[in-house]
Amino acid sequence: MGLRFRKTIKTGPFRHTITHKGIGSSIGFLGSRFGITPSGDFYISFGISKTGLSYIKYFKREKSSNNRGPHLQKNGPIKKTNKRTENRK
Repeated sequence: MGLRFRKTIKTGPFRHTITHKGIGSSIGFLGSRFGITPSGDFYISFGISKTGLSYIKYFKREKSSNNRGPHLQKNGPIKKTNKRTENRK
């Protein structure tokens, strides 16, 4: 069993959640909520009050760690070779 930490601060329709991963925020009313997780992913959730039934859908954002185009690699540009000229050498 893992130990978890979460603190929620409510201000009107806004909710800010502080966890070990960071701060997430959401806005919602009447059983629906739209928010962003500490990792930057968006989500939307719907629930029926007093039943415990809910639905949540996450929209993963694209990670920008690889902003290099297909022609660039970590070690520089890809060298295009011509197989015909290689075979002649």
